Amino acid sequence: MSSLSVKRSQGGIIKVMNKRRFSFPSKPGFTVIELVVSLGIMVTIMTAVFANYPESNIRVNLALLAHTITLSVREAQLRGTAIESQDLSVGGYGVFFDRASTSIVTFKDFATEAGPNNIDIGDGRYATSSTPGLDETDLITLFPYKFKMSKLCVGTGFPFNATNSGKCNTDGDPSLPNINTITIGFVRPNPQPILIINQNHPTDERSSTSTPATIAGVCIEVSSEAPNRAPYTRSAQVYTTGRIMASKQGCQ
Repeated sequence: MSSLSVKRSQGGIIKVMNKRRFSFPSKPGFTVIELVVSLGIMVTIMTAVFANYPESNIRVNLALLAHTITLSVREAQLRGTAIESQDLSVGGYGVFFDRASTSIVTFKDFATEAGPNNIDIGDGRYATSSTPGLDETDLITLFPYKFKMSKLCVGTGFPFNATNSGKCNTDGDPSLPNINTITIGFVRPNPQPILIINQNHPTDERSSTSTPATIAGVCIEVSSEAPNRAPYTRSAQVYTTGRIMASKQGCQ
């Protein structure tokens, strides 16, 4: 749109000027109210996320720890059924759990017993560093901070309670020995584990000799305290059939 304007200059000369009006097209955008509402929604979501972050982090790390235990056992199963050393000094591999510690011990089982085809095998036990001249420790994996081994259980299956001939170190039954350690050993060429309870103690029980019916499987429960609630728990289970699994639940 344009308009004409008349302007008289000095000398009486009339100048006609053409004035043009420019209109700018309107562009869509956010109003102040829309911006305030959007920011409020974002702040609410971020507050909820950060408020639940500690517990979410605990659950993720606990699940990772249970899977780390099962992977350690699977690795021992794979290495224990093979011949790794050229001098045949290693006759198996295994994993050792002590309820008083916060670590996973992978050990190489020295070949001390006669095996098939004139190849010596291990005995399935873990010779600790306290054994003079004999330390079978291969790798120690530490638990994350504030994570612990809350239960060690044995039984015929999940849940590890009286229904499945199960017992745990926390049952409080004086007629049952406390389960302080669990040893899971693999000796070549058998992929099925040897499960030993309280090794090197008077209450030593071994799955392949004394009580195979009640030590058909073992369960290692790990836990961590969560703010303002009961501890979270996960477990790893190993059976004499060779089955190895992680569970989203505890042992019982």
